[in-house]
Amino acid sequence: MKNKSDAEILLYGLREQKLKEARGQALRINEHTEEMKKALEKTVDQRKMEEQIWDATPESERWKLMEQEPNRFTGRGATGEFIPRKDLLKQQETQLRRQLEGNQSTIVSAQEQYEQIKREMNRFKPIEEVGIKRTSDTLAKAGLKAMEETNRHRKELKESIYIAPENVFPEFYGSHADEMIKIVETSRKEMAEKLQKRGYDSSEAKKLAQEHIKATLDTGHLNNWRQHFKARTDENGNPIESAEQTEKRFNKWYLDEVKKMIDKKIIGHIHLTDNWGYDDEHLTPGQGNTPTREVVKMLENAGYKDFITEVGSFNANTILQDTLAELGSPLYALDRGAGRRMTMGRMRHGHFGYNAPANYIVGAYAPSNDFRLWSEVPLE
Repeated sequence: MKNKSDAEILLYGLREQKLKEARGQALRINEHTEEMKKALEKTVDQRKMEEQIWDATPESERWKLMEQEPNRFTGRGATGEFIPRKDLLKQQETQLRRQLEGNQSTIVSAQEQYEQIKREMNRFKPIEEVGIKRTSDTLAKAGLKAMEETNRHRKELKESIYIAPENVFPEFYGSHADEMIKIVETSRKEMAEKLQKRGYDSSEAKKLAQEHIKATLDTGHLNNWRQHFKARTDENGNPIESAEQTEKRFNKWYLDEVKKMIDKKIIGHIHLTDNWGYDDEHLTPGQGNTPTREVVKMLENAGYKDFITEVGSFNANTILQDTLAELGSPLYALDRGAGRRMTMGRMRHGHFGYNAPANYIVGAYAPSNDFRLWSEVPLE
């Protein structure tokens, strides 16, 4: 069990127990079978002897060779019917033979179960190992496709196309920063190996893999780890830090995890969203307890400029201006003293110089560069 994870040790322990149970069952039944074989031999001998006595006894005296038949359901008591002892012994013989056949089938089944468990133990692999291998192969192939599409549309693109798996919830592999780093790095390695088989040299292959395989950081999803972050306790289980201290410690952990991903150069896409650490409410940044300002500042210092603010079903019309206000953007000043509600349309026109797309655009207005999405992609 050297170098095995806790999960593997537990799994092997459970299987070892199953092996012992299967082996023990086979041994117990085998011992019982040997006893039954001896009982069968004795019964056959008695039955043959009774048959000889029956044949040699005058019919008028055969009543002395009769016994009451036991209850067929309980095996005890008498039914009131008398039958020859030879027939009773024949019944016992038949019953013993059937039991022996059943025991043999059970022994074979227990042996097969034992061998099956041994085979399973030899081919068991941790889900992380299997998952990482399959995931890296899938992402490497997707990265190659992204590279090919980038080359095909190079003149139309401002940057290369890349794939970016997202950290989701703590219940899923890849939510933790260490897991996402492993996913991206193993996928890049797999893509680089595939490129080298196509004739690329090692350094170029690694560069292309890094260019086309990245990760999506969702700030709200990472904050969902907060529910698993417990206050420190003493040896008796009593808390030794306040809720504020626990929150401060979690926020430091949060930012350290983001820094890890920055240092490993895996982040390509960023989702800004907020919650209280227990669900993915898609609150406007600043309305939950995600350290949004700190993480945005950290990412900006690292050179990241593109952020996507994810909306919920309740804040689509206000999330952008509220997010910019939370982050201290001067755009928020447009609403001061205006006496009117700040709308997305007013913001787009006043700050960026163009209008939001209409619900329906027909005729000469479609397509038109007068209306653009926040991604700066013209309508088509």
